[in-house]
Amino acid sequence: MSANMEYKPNRRILVIDDNLAIHEDFRKTLIDPAGASTEFVDAEAALFDDAPTAAPANAPAQEYELDFAAQGREGFDKVRAAFDRGEPYALTFVDVRMPPGWDGVDTIAKLWTIDASLQAVICTAFADYSWQDMIAKLGRTDRLLILKKPFDPIEVRQLASALTEKWNTSRREKMALDSALASELEARAYASSLETVNRALETSRQAAEAQSQTKSRLLLRMARNLYSPMDAIFEAADKVRHANESDESAWLSNLGELCRDGGGLRRSLQDVLDLSEMEAGSLSLERASFSPREAAKQVIEQCREGAAARSLALELECASNVPALVSSDLARVKQILGHLLDNAIEHTPAHGFVRMIVKTSKASGWPEPMLCFEVIDSGAGLTRDQEGMLFEPFCHTGDGDSSLPGHFGLGLSVSKRLAQRLGGDLTVEAAGNTGCRFVLTLKASVESPGVAPQQ
Repeated sequence: MSANMEYKPNRRILVIDDNLAIHEDFRKTLIDPAGASTEFVDAEAALFDDAPTAAPANAPAQEYELDFAAQGREGFDKVRAAFDRGEPYALTFVDVRMPPGWDGVDTIAKLWTIDASLQAVICTAFADYSWQDMIAKLGRTDRLLILKKPFDPIEVRQLASALTEKWNTSRREKMALDSALASELEARAYASSLETVNRALETSRQAAEAQSQTKSRLLLRMARNLYSPMDAIFEAADKVRHANESDESAWLSNLGELCRDGGGLRRSLQDVLDLSEMEAGSLSLERASFSPREAAKQVIEQCREGAAARSLALELECASNVPALVSSDLARVKQILGHLLDNAIEHTPAHGFVRMIVKTSKASGWPEPMLCFEVIDSGAGLTRDQEGMLFEPFCHTGDGDSSLPGHFGLGLSVSKRLAQRLGGDLTVEAAGNTGCRFVLTLKASVESPGVAPQQ
């Protein structure tokens, strides 16, 4: 019950008696205000030995709702129906003798199986039941009183007033307790929700701080990695500036070093730009026809000088079922392959090998063959922990300084994201300490039948 809701008292009374004249007596006693007032005045005069006085015109009278039943079973049905409607009786007067059906004690016992809060008055003129017999059948309870016949109207009115008020007081207390418990549960739920919100806010704060720290570390690493190739460029430029013009071979060598360092820095800056655009969701892709074989050859040639400088064998294999032409973003495909070859060359010891294999593979849900590039090296391989972090920005897995001039530490991370934007993926398979196999798969639409894909 809400604290602001007005409580309407229940003054519904059921009289169960097989004598219909008794029904009329109860009606006159409890319903007729004039009769009730007169009898009350008469009783007051008898009690105090005074002359009776006229009842005041506005003497208050209780307003009861009376209902009647002639047998115990009929009363049982009425109590059950009223309880099911949510309009229970507060009090019942039950005659002890009601042949041929249930007697009053049995009737009350059955009524309490329906409504345990029902107040009861058993009316008797004979010693049909001793008090001990009633206790044996009904138990010790404060819901039962005995009214001896013949009735005294004042006793009836007092019992009706006291027991209905007792029922209503109990109901108000129960509703108040239920309301208090509901308020307590609501308060606990609110406190729990506040705690949950506070935990969520704390988690968000910690996540924001962690993200801020990550970005700070990322910027710091970016600055450090930018400084190294920039320093190399200035060093190479200084060599060119001070080179002996008569020594053409040395001058050209220094110039070539300057171009390589500048190209590395440009690729690094492109990685930063690509990663930023992908994070912002603004990276645009282009689609055009190109030859997978020619694209692989061009990337191999771009990396051949770096492989030769480390005495590495750089190999290219193309399967016979590779389509002659496919449609995708050529520049992005070459960018990914360039990063894969750079990474393999960087982490492969001298006199090892780096091999690129171009082929096709099948994929569920894609009607055409998937274009597949594998880059295999004979390096030291990866541990499980290194393999799990390999595609994170600035993840260096080698010993010491793993950066080549211009190598920014973003190549594999950018390549992974680009591959996914192109409808494919980039994965790695580490073969213990015998090297790595990077696999780039792309959904590149076939533009020309070429050679039929292998079944």
